[in-house]
Amino acid sequence: SADNGVTWRYVQSDVLATIGKRPQDSSNLIVDSGSGDESYSWEVPSAEFPEASYLLRVECYRQGARVHYAWHQNKIFIQR
Repeated sequence: SADNGVTWRYVQSDVLATIGKRPQDSSNLIVDSGSGDESYSWEVPSAEFPEASYLLRVECYRQGARVHYAWHQNKIFIQR
């Protein structure tokens, strides 16, 4: 979120997202790679992401269920 949580977008597609609701488009889901740490490379070009604070939220869902399982949210600052 670039506006302190008023609107949210998927990092994969930049399409508007609703927090707490599992994406219907599977291209906005990332399958768990197994036990241990996870990582994701996120392109943040300066034209689309100027120097500013952003809220980054990761939501987890149970496989085969539409139930919201867990989430983590953090404020980050992109410095140019």
